[in-house]
Order: sequence, then C-alpha cells, then structure tokens
Amino acid sequence: MATPPPCARAAPARRPLRWWESLHARLSLLQALLLCAVVGLTVLIVYTVERAILVEQRFEVTTLLGRHVVSQLSERIALAESLATTIANVAESIPRDAALYHEVFPRLLDYEGESAFIAGGGIWPEPNTFDPAEARCSFFWGRNAEGALQFYGDYNNPESRGYHGEIWYVPARYLPPGRGIWSNAYLDTYSYQPMVTYTVPLYDAAKNNLGAATVDVKLDGIDEIFAKAAQTLGGYIFAVDRENRFISFPIKEWSTRYFTDEQGKITGDYFNMEDLAMQRPVYGRLQESLERMNQALISRAESTPLYAGGLPEELALRGYRLLHKTPRLLAAAITDPLHGAPAGGMEVQRHFWEDDPVLDAAVMATVFQMPDTYWKVIVVTPTAGLYAQAGAATRHVVVYVAALELIALFAMFVAIRYLYARPIHHMAGKMRGVANHAADLTLRLDDTAHDEIGMLAYEFNARTGRLAQALAELEDSNRSLSEETRAHAADLLEMKRLRALLGSILDAMPSALIGADAASRVTHWNRKAAEETGISPQHALGRPLREVYPAVAPLVDIIADAIEGQSAVRDIRLEDHSDPEPRLLHVSVYPIGAEGAPGAVVRIDDVTERVHLEEAMSQSEKMLSLGGLAAGMAHEINTPLAGILRNVQAIQSRIQPGLEQNARIARECGASMEAVESYVTRQGVPPMLNQIREAGHRAAEIVINMLSFSRKSTSHFTRRDLAKLLEKTVDLASNDYDLSQKYGFRQIEILREYPPGTPQVLCEATNIQQVFLNILKNGAEAMAGKRRACGNGPYTPQFRLRVLPAGSHVQVEIEDNGPGLDEDIRRRIFEPLFTTKGAGFGAGLGLSVSYFIITENHGGALSVRSQPGTGTTFCIRIPVEGPPAA
Repeated sequence: MATPPPCARAAPARRPLRWWESLHARLSLLQALLLCAVVGLTVLIVYTVERAILVEQRFEVTTLLGRHVVSQLSERIALAESLATTIANVAESIPRDAALYHEVFPRLLDYEGESAFIAGGGIWPEPNTFDPAEARCSFFWGRNAEGALQFYGDYNNPESRGYHGEIWYVPARYLPPGRGIWSNAYLDTYSYQPMVTYTVPLYDAAKNNLGAATVDVKLDGIDEIFAKAAQTLGGYIFAVDRENRFISFPIKEWSTRYFTDEQGKITGDYFNMEDLAMQRPVYGRLQESLERMNQALISRAESTPLYAGGLPEELALRGYRLLHKTPRLLAAAITDPLHGAPAGGMEVQRHFWEDDPVLDAAVMATVFQMPDTYWKVIVVTPTAGLYAQAGAATRHVVVYVAALELIALFAMFVAIRYLYARPIHHMAGKMRGVANHAADLTLRLDDTAHDEIGMLAYEFNARTGRLAQALAELEDSNRSLSEETRAHAADLLEMKRLRALLGSILDAMPSALIGADAASRVTHWNRKAAEETGISPQHALGRPLREVYPAVAPLVDIIADAIEGQSAVRDIRLEDHSDPEPRLLHVSVYPIGAEGAPGAVVRIDDVTERVHLEEAMSQSEKMLSLGGLAAGMAHEINTPLAGILRNVQAIQSRIQPGLEQNARIARECGASMEAVESYVTRQGVPPMLNQIREAGHRAAEIVINMLSFSRKSTSHFTRRDLAKLLEKTVDLASNDYDLSQKYGFRQIEILREYPPGTPQVLCEATNIQQVFLNILKNGAEAMAGKRRACGNGPYTPQFRLRVLPAGSHVQVEIEDNGPGLDEDIRRRIFEPLFTTKGAGFGAGLGLSVSYFIITENHGGALSVRSQPGTGTTFCIRIPVEGPPAA
C-alpha cells in the first residue's frame, strides 16, 4: 500500500500570530526603515557625488595650470634646443679654423644680447680631431659678471681632467645625428649662475663622431614663472631635474647649499628631494613617488638594445662626475623612451599630506613629467578651501531633496498598506481556516475575487490539484529510476576504465597525437604534444588547432577535407619556424567516422635531425669527391700554365730594349732594336703579353684554391672581425666587380645587425670573403630576376646582414627577399656542378666551393633556409678558435 503524500497528512497545530509577527506589522516596520534608509542614502549621495564633482573641477583647474607652466618651460627649452642644433649644423659644415670659430659662434650665442636667457655654449671636439697636435681644443663662451659673452679656455688645460669626462659631454658619443640631451641643473663654475646644458653630437659625412655642441640656459627666470602661476590657486610650484635635484623651490635655503670653492669663491650646489625628505619627513611619500617614476623610466629603457648592450657601464667608465644613480638615468634618457610624449607634459599622479611646512595647511600635490628633459613639475595647492566650497554648495541641495523624498516615501507607505498589506492579511486568515477543516489535498480556497488576491487563490487551488496527481506518478517513477541508476553506474565505471587505458596508450606513443573535430578544435592532446608545445591538455582541449599548434595551421583545410572525404592523408612535410632553428615535421591525418561527431587524428613526428643527418652525409660524400677531382685538375693544369708564364716572360725579355744580346741579334737580322720596339708597340704586342701574364696569374690563383680543397692548412689563419670582412665584401661587390651593371647591386637596400661584443674568429680572410661574395652574387641575381618579373610593381631588393655570437661560434646570416627556393633546389644547392642558370651563365661550383671552405677548411657549418616567395637565408657558423686539430 502506497504511503500517502506528506502534504496529505494532518498538519500540526500552529499557535496564534503575535502582533509583531504579522505581515501587516512587519511591512509597516519595513516601510519605516526603508524611508529612513532612502533619506540617509540620498543625503550621502548628494554629499559625496556633488562634492566629488566640485573637487574634480578643482583638480582639472590644477591640471590645466600645471600643463600651462610646463608649456612655458617647454617653449624656453625649445629655443635652446633649436639654437644648439643650429650651432651643431654650422660646426659640421664650416672649415675647422679657430679664427672662423671665434667669428661665427659668439654671434650665434649672443643673438639676444646681455639680457638673453642663454648663459653660454660652445664647440667641444673629440681628442685630436680639430687639431691633430692638440688633444683638447674646445671653444667655450660664457657670460661674465657683467652679462657679456667671454671666451674661456680653462677646459683646454692639459693638466686638468678635461671636458671629455663631463656629464654633459659623455652622452654625445651615443646620440644619433640630430638628437640632443639635457643635463642636470647645476651652478656654473665661471658665472656661478643656476643653469642647465643642452648637448648635440657632431658627425662628419661618414657618420664619425667629431664631438659635441652645447648651449647653457639660465634658470633664474623659472621662479618668477612659478610664483605668478601659483597665485591663482594660493599654493606654490617647484621643479626637480632628472635626478630629482631642485631646479626651483620657494624657500631657497631648503633647495640650495653654498660653500667656498678651491679658488676662494662663493659657489653652491642643489639639494635633491631625498635631502629635503630627510629634513622634513612630510615630503617622504612625494620623494618615493619621484624615485618610482625614475625607476619606471629605467625599466622602459632596459628593453632597448642600446641600454641592454651595456650603455650604463660605458657611461660610468667614461664620466668622472657620475653619481651611483646617474649612469642608469643618463642611459635611459639617451634611449629616450618618452620621446614623442605630449609637448604640454604628462600628468603622473596626485598626493595629499597634512601640515605642509610651506603653507602650514593640508595640501594636494600634482606631479607632471616633461618629455625630453625628464624634469618633474609639482603643483601644490591647499585643500581646505576646496572642501569648504564643496560643502556649502551641497547643503542647500540636500535640504530640498530630503524634503521631497520624505513626502514621496510617506505616500508610498500609505498606498502599500491599504492596497496590499490589509488584503493579504485577510487572505491569510481564510487560508488558516481552510487548512483546519481537512487533512487531504481536496480543500480549496475562495477564488471568486477579481483581483490579485483572487488570482493567488485560484493558482493555489490549481497547484494543489496538480500536486496530488504528481505525487502518485512520482511514486511509480522512483521505483523504475532506482533500477536504471544501478545499471548506469556499472556502465560508467567500465567507460572510465577504458578511457584511462586508451589515454595511457596514446601518451606512451613517441609521436604527437592530436584529435580534432570537424571545426578543427582539439578533442585530444597526448603527452608528446604537450611536451613539444608547452601547453597542457587542460589548456588545449576545445581550442582551435591553429591557435595551440601554429606550425600545423596550413593543414586545417587538409584536415577538413580528410574528415569530409573520410580518406587518410600521409607523408606531409612542414617546417616549424616557432623556434630559432626551424624544425622539419612529418604529418599524417587519419579521419575518424564517429557517428554524429566526425573528426580526425593528426600524427606529428619531428624528423629534423634525421633529415639533416641524411643531407649532411650526402653532402659530405659529394664534397670529398669534389676535393679529389679539384686536386687532380689543379696538378694537371699547373704544368702547362707554368710553361705559358715562362714563355711569356721570355718573350717580354727578348723584345726589351737596352739588352746587348737583343741589340746584337737585331743588327744581324738587318734591323735595330728601336725599329723592333716601334713595330711591337704599334702592333699592341706588350699589352697583349701583359694580359696573357695577368690571366695566367689569375689561373694560378684558381689552381691554389682548387688545391686547398684536398688539404687543410691553418698557416694563413688570423683573427678577424667577420662584420668587417662582410662589409669589405659588400664594397667589393659594389665597386671592384662589375655587378652593378649586371645585377643592379647599388639599388639593393642593405640592412645590418651587428651587435657589439661579437668575438673575432680564427679564419683565412680571403676564403671567407670568397664565400660571402658567392652568396651575395647569387642573391643579387635572384632578386634581379624577381624585379624583372614584377615589372613596375612595388618591389625593393633587400639584403639583411647579421653577425651574431653563438656560444663557441660566430653566426653570419645573409638574407634576401628574392623569389626563394623550392624544396628540390634547396636540397641540391650545394652539389658540385648543380646550377639553375642557363648555359654559359654559371658552372655550378660557387656554392659547393663555399660549402667546402666553411665545413672542411674552417670546421664550421653552412646551411640554407628558404621557401618559395619569401626569400632565402644562408647561415654560416664558424668556430671562434678555428677548426679542430686533425
């Protein structure tokens, strides 16, 4: 017998509701609390939002003022930068004449007279560049106590440390043409005025550094600019330089220290922000913020090649006035990571502190950073007046808004009470009476009322009837569901065991096995695939195959075709360029005909080492045979070639005038040596003999090179810079050889990547240049063919040359953007007598000879990477210490 539903059994008796438990009382209390909360929230929102709007407006005014001040400073330094650049251009173009310098440059510096903000400047040549006999030959003019420009030669004193280690000079060696850099703020050693220096490098036509041009700018007008601008907000403005040393501060004693120098003169220096924070800790947070800005500048610069190549260390070695932080900041400024920032400055952040020692009040400080100079301008304004103004404006709004919301909430309270609370309370009483009359699901409520209460009673009656029917059906279905659950649990356990076994088998495979669906999304990812890509199965499943394994992205369409046609695709060769060394992949695709979920299994094997080993063995056998052939040919050619050279020399000696034996035989033949000389000269015999002799010598050099294939020798090996050898070969290809007419070599754009610090290698320079020339010549021919094929299309031939350190080797890469090579040509390109040119245009020995020179004579490696349409890259690796001993 079925157990009756719980709701059909008699419910326990409930005690009567207390008045505070009734819905009527709770709803009334909730309305009262809601009224108070809304009023309070409204007041809070008005105070916070309105005050925030007024405060933000004040912040915007402060920001505009700060940017205006920065713009004024930028205008001043822009004039100085323009003047320094002009002086540098003049110095690079006029003759190096001291009298001419004294005539020209004082006029450029003194264009505004004694009242100018330009404090001085000059030309600072590199040692022995202006005058080979003078190591120091600078031309510096500074304003004296009367404000007039005066020439100072103190920097040329041979007993002094010289100007080449000054902090404003050292950066010139690392700046590109047209770029300049600002120094830190300092007091001039001659005029004792506060100033900064702008330095521009000097270069000759060959891009050799000749020194620097400088312009000194007075800082005595900055305080007036700041004081005038600060009157608007009732605060003060000050500035610090790149190393956070004060350029301007309203209280001079806090920013400047004075002392007597070695000559007994009163001079001084600037404090930095750290010194002020130690004396007045209230500035500590601002000082830490400025240090973080400098550190952020250094962090951005560290990613640039120039900085990462050891620029801070070089600056520290060259400069004798650099503090412990100066080299890194100076190197960061040279790389210029903020170049191109807005000219009006860049707002960084705001700070607040209490009891400012200058204003004796709570203040807000806004920091701006200037690009190019890396100065920081700090605008300090009091906050007391700001919040008082915001509070007065919001109090009036709060009073009116609160009154209106009180009225609206009271009206809502009355409406809810009479429209909802009282009818629901009445309905609850009826439902309580109905529940006390029966213990089954047949009782009904009165649903005749045509309002929400009537609808609620109707829905309650309908739900009660459906519940009685559902309970009976649920009893029957529970019994059958219990049996199905036990069977399903057994099937699920077996499925988990089989899945674990299959996963273990696939993970044990030495190949990368990837499952993909019809949309090329990953459905399986074995352990080998995870090892090769570094992506775990959890991160790979469900993602597109081209995203997690980019190397097989070209096969997405092939996989889709294999799934659609249910046909396997095997023996696909791919190149993976995700690593520095390309990998060769062997890929096969096997479709899976799962019902309702078609897919495929992609098998990927890395065959790079196997293919390279096969190619190397084949190439080695071919080159060994070439070496024997070259040696035999060289010995066979040497004998007749020596006879030709001896006979040419004998002919030249027998027609040479001035020898008694020649004159005697000429007289016996009825002629004179003068007549013989005139005859052979008019017939052009001497030039022909010279040409024969020169051709013979060239043939002898070829014989020597051929003999070098059959024997190794390091007797002519010297340490050479491969970058310089490559540059000499480029010059040789452009000038000595007539490639410019055949291949348009001068129209080829050449890009160079020669990082500093690459070691020299032990090699035979002439043979290495021959290898470079063969590769450049072939690349030029290939790009010329592509250019002819493009017609007037937009194509620029380009070589990209790289010389890079590679552990115990140095690697040279010569890359062109020509038509590239297909797989068959690439495999055979180093074979002797193999050529793609027509008859009469190449013997097919250039690259095979180059391969022999690198691999056999130098113990290195020569390889090629190429794909049709993307250009070709030849990679040459030569050991630093030369070939290993035999």
